[in-house]
Amino acid sequence: MGTSNFARGNTSKVFAVLMNTEETFKECSECGHKHYDYEYSLDTLNECENGCEGATFSEEETEYRSAESYEIDEFKEYLRETAEEEIKNRKNIFFKEESGSDNDRNYCATDLFSFNTSKMFGDIEVEVSIIGQIVSAYYEGASLDFEVQIYNGSESVSLDRYSNVESVLDDLFAPRYDHYNSDMNQGMRKIQMNNAIKWAEKTKTELIELIEEVFTKVSQPLNVLGTASNGETFYEKV
Repeated sequence: MGTSNFARGNTSKVFAVLMNTEETFKECSECGHKHYDYEYSLDTLNECENGCEGATFSEEETEYRSAESYEIDEFKEYLRETAEEEIKNRKNIFFKEESGSDNDRNYCATDLFSFNTSKMFGDIEVEVSIIGQIVSAYYEGASLDFEVQIYNGSESVSLDRYSNVESVLDDLFAPRYDHYNSDMNQGMRKIQMNNAIKWAEKTKTELIELIEEVFTKVSQPLNVLGTASNGETFYEKV
């Protein structure tokens, strides 16, 4: 059975990053160390990095190479910097560095940053966040994804098929019950909740568009063409 390389996330397309690259190298005859063309000038290479005496080198060969750990760390920092730069002139959205992980065995998602905004409705503050993530792929590379969260009065709740904007804000405004954090009566909380739902839905859409603009700048966007019966998925460059 085949498996999709990239996890099915919340983005409108796959934002692929850190894919394997084809590299040219020469190999030391003494120790087998590979000297890649991104580190050395292969045309004039005459000395092994490990100091092997009498070393000769193979003809130029090519292989696909996965990203090194330092390259992954550098990309994460680059993504954070790009995201922070994207909102530097937006007064109502602030940037925060994130570091959580879901520890999924196949498609592990690591939080890297978030865009956050809020607005008062009466005496209740509505907070909406979108978290930018890097998700490990099954075979090679990784993809970028996001998670939208809204604060419900006690914790930030991720929006998914079980929790939507209305259900989370219903917990926050509690229009059918006494509210120990608000001086508004139940009727006013119901009115303000309806206003908050409209704002949060609009804000969610705007944050998704914003974060996908960031992802587009640092990745190779891919469209999903389809998935075969064995689970293998086919992609094309946008």
